[in-house]
Amino acid sequence: TGNIVVSDDNQQVYFADAGNTVHSLNLETKTIEWKRKLKGSNMSGVFINEFGDIGAINAEGNCVMLQHKTGKTIDSFTLPIFHSTVPTVQGSKLYGATLGRDVYCFDTKTHTMVWNYETKGRMYSAPTIYKGVVFVGDNNGYLHALNQQTGKVIGLTVLSERIVNPVLLTN
Repeated sequence: TGNIVVSDDNQQVYFADAGNTVHSLNLETKTIEWKRKLKGSNMSGVFINEFGDIGAINAEGNCVMLQHKTGKTIDSFTLPIFHSTVPTVQGSKLYGATLGRDVYCFDTKTHTMVWNYETKGRMYSAPTIYKGVVFVGDNNGYLHALNQQTGKVIGLTVLSERIVNPVLLTN
């Protein structure tokens, strides 16, 4: 289900099934190197952090970070619930959007919420970050632009349709 990660660095594909079993597939040998059954169900898939470790979030918001070579747990913490997509990762920060209408910034080093912002609609896609601005669309057609450091609104646009895909920015 959800997001799949392909790591060219170590020739692996990482993915999760709905039962929240995370798999590591070796691209060269076409074999599963490890799989790890985690608690709960998974709608959002997996993500990769700055160190190449793999993260998976269950429906209750429990996030487990797995060592990419072995699948062993290296960290766990709780995020807001109802993720339809994985967070966007920048350094030690996770920027997430939930079906529960929360956009947030979570610090994985300190296990603390940096900021939280509530929208009027559910969000089905991960935030996009560009030049210090977090962009995310909601199910009511609002495109939110938030200050990356504080989570304060710096722009809000209303569109005629709901926004269910990530914002794509080009030069």
